[in-house]
Amino acid sequence: MKLIQGAIPLVDNFHRIASAASFEEIRAYPIIDIKSMGYFPIVQSGPASENQNMQKDNIEQMQNLAQQLREPHGADGIEVAATMHQSNIGMTRACFASLAVAPGETLLEIGHGNGAHVPEFFEDRPSLLYQGLELSALMQREATRLNRDLVSNGKARFEAYGGFAFPFGDQSFDKAMTVNTLYFLPDPLAFLSQIHRTLKLGGNFSMAFAAREFMQTLSFASYGFRLYDVEEVRQMVSSSGLEVLGTDVHEETVMSKERPGTSVRREFIVIRAGKRTTQ
Repeated sequence: MKLIQGAIPLVDNFHRIASAASFEEIRAYPIIDIKSMGYFPIVQSGPASENQNMQKDNIEQMQNLAQQLREPHGADGIEVAATMHQSNIGMTRACFASLAVAPGETLLEIGHGNGAHVPEFFEDRPSLLYQGLELSALMQREATRLNRDLVSNGKARFEAYGGFAFPFGDQSFDKAMTVNTLYFLPDPLAFLSQIHRTLKLGGNFSMAFAAREFMQTLSFASYGFRLYDVEEVRQMVSSSGLEVLGTDVHEETVMSKERPGTSVRREFIVIRAGKRTTQ
C-alpha cells in the first residue's frame, strides 16, 4: 500500500460525505481512516489480493465511521462531533424552530452531540431551561465544557444515559426534540414512549431525520443504520400515544467539496407531534 502525496485529511473528507448528493459522488472520495485521524492512502491499481485487502479495509473503515456517528467516542470522537455539528446545523435549527419554544419553557434534546448549537436557543429566550441527554459520555462532557457558562448559571444541564429509560420524572418538559438519532434507536417505539411520558400535557415534540431514499445513497449507512420511510415514522409516533400534528419537508443547500464553487440540495423531514391535554 502506498501513501500518495496530497492525500486528503479525514475531517475534510467527512464533510464531503455529509454534503454528498449521491453514492456516485461518494465513490470518488479517497478512503476514510477514522482510526488514524491523519492522512490516508488512495487506492492504486495492484494485484488482486491487494485490491481485496483494500476492499476489506474500506468496509472496516465505513463500519468504524458508522459507529462514531452513532456514539462519538475515543480520540476521534471530538473531531467527528465537530463535523457532525456543521453538517447537522440546518436540521437542528429547523427542528428547534418547529417547536416555537416560548421564554421560560423547559426543553429536552436527545442526542445533542457536542452542544455547540445550544447557545443559539437562548438568543431570543434567555429564560429557557435546557436539558440535554446523550448516549455518548464523551459528548455529554464536551457539551458541558462548551456551554460551561450556561451550565454554571443553571440554564443548561447535560446528562448521559444508557439508551433506554430517560432519567427524568413524568411530565417534566414543555418541549422535546431530536435530530438524526432515529437510525440508531434499538427500539424506536420505546424511545417515543419515553418522550410521551416525560412531556407535560399539551407539550410538543419534533423529530428531524433524512428519509430512506436519501440515506440509501450514503455508503456508510449500510453499517448499523436503520432506515425509515416517512409514513413508518408517523405511524410509530401515533402508536406511542403522541398525536402527529404535521410533517415538514425541508431542502437545504450544502456546498459541494467535490466540485468547489457549486452546491447540492439535500432534503430532510421534521415530524411534529404533541401530547394531548387529556389522557
